[in-house]
Amino acid sequence: LDDVLHTAERPTAVLSEAGRILRTGGRMILLARSGADGAGRQLAEWCSVTDLRLSPPRRVGDWIIAVAKPASRRSVAA
Repeated sequence: LDDVLHTAERPTAVLSEAGRILRTGGRMILLARSGADGAGRQLAEWCSVTDLRLSPPRRVGDWIIAVAKPASRRSVAA
């Protein structure tokens, strides 16, 4: 998800749905602008309430990048 969560009305709902439709073993890349205060911490908080495991966020240039995957398998995609 490319820099959209901070503008979403319900970012945890976006993450929940993205996690739900991932294929088994799937992962999603989360990007946030590093200029946003606490962007990595905010991603971690959102993922923790949506049953997603988040890799430690890393700063790459102007971005915070992290990989998330479902903590439990609830995917519906084939």
